[in-house]
Amino acid sequence: MSIVVVGLSHRTAPVEIRDKVAISEQRVRSVLDQMNRLQGTSESTLISTCNRSEAYLVTDALEATIEGMVEIFGALAGVEPSKLRRHI
Repeated sequence: MSIVVVGLSHRTAPVEIRDKVAISEQRVRSVLDQMNRLQGTSESTLISTCNRSEAYLVTDALEATIEGMVEIFGALAGVEPSKLRRHI
């Protein structure tokens, strides 16, 4: 098992991207459900503020979990994961 943090912050992404990835209170449950369905994930939590969005996950499938989170953040932002990856 590994603990992984996947996210973006004011240090890695412009405000336009951070605003799109910010997880509203209304979307928290849905995003957590998606995170918990990622291959190998046994636990997860989120931190989302005006300056950062971070996912903390316990997984035994590290690469699949990271890629899954890039896809989840991409879907939230309406941005192709390949374009979002450089900010994560």
